[in-house]
Formats: sequence, structure tokens, C-alpha cells
Amino acid sequence: MQINDKLYKLKNQSVVFHFRISTSGKIDEGNCHPYPLTDDSIYLRKTNLRCSIGIAHNGIIQKYNRKDSVLNDT
Repeated sequence: MQINDKLYKLKNQSVVFHFRISTSGKIDEGNCHPYPLTDDSIYLRKTNLRCSIGIAHNGIIQKYNRKDSVLNDT
């Protein structure tokens, strides 16, 4: 099999990388972007998952979480 044959068999997948300084919440893998669009905090903190919509942004949501909260403000 030629390299070009292998390349054509690759699946198209979207990937998002987003880096920012933490403004609130625990600093760990569970608080890294992108996040699934959900209100389930267990699913929200998963590090390996599939979902139809993922979210990442650079903003700060004021008055949402305290600095010592496990979840962050994004």
C-alpha cells in the first residue's frame, strides 16, 4: 500500500486547542477547553468524550464561580 492510499483513508475530524490563564476553578485536565455543551458537571469534566457541540472561549463570566470552586468560569 502506498502512502497516498493511506492518506485517503484518513477520517476528517475537527480538533480544537485553546490555551488561557486560569481565572477561577481548579487547575486540572477536567477544566480544559473545549467543553461539551451540557449542564451535567460530571460529563463536563471528562477528558475523553464525544459530543455534537464543544465550546471554548477567552472570556470571563463575572459572578459565576469562586476562585476555590472545582468548576471554572468558562
